[in-house]
Amino acid sequence: MILTGSIGSLLLSGCASSYDPVYDHHTLLSSINKLRFQQKLEEQSQNNNQELSIVFSPGEFLLKAEQTHQLMDFFKSWQAQGKPAINLQIAPSQHSRPFQSLNIARKRYHRLQQVMSPYVSTVEWVYSPENTPDTVVLRVKGDQYVQ
Repeated sequence: MILTGSIGSLLLSGCASSYDPVYDHHTLLSSINKLRFQQKLEEQSQNNNQELSIVFSPGEFLLKAEQTHQLMDFFKSWQAQGKPAINLQIAPSQHSRPFQSLNIARKRYHRLQQVMSPYVSTVEWVYSPENTPDTVVLRVKGDQYVQ
């Protein structure tokens, strides 16, 4: 079917005026990047790399060499996406004095923050008395990354 006359020119001019190749190109690239990112997140979650638990000895707040290696491997697995935002759930220490227990949890947070700072964009600390004592759980927060 051939369009002629004013209807044909109106349709063609309307289509031509709404087409912006630069905008469409950027929109397409953005959509492709989002799909790639979602695919990487799915792959990461299948590998259970969105969460890491660190168990401390009662009263200790320094990381052992093995724990430091686990932490570095955890962050290396996210390196391609950029620096993730991290949620730290810190359980109290198994200590008879509550204030001392809280103080040890605070020291663990500060120590972990020192080690993680080059690898993460933000760290949110949540004191979690309901978690297993002397345990810190690191969780990647959704798709919050900084390149």
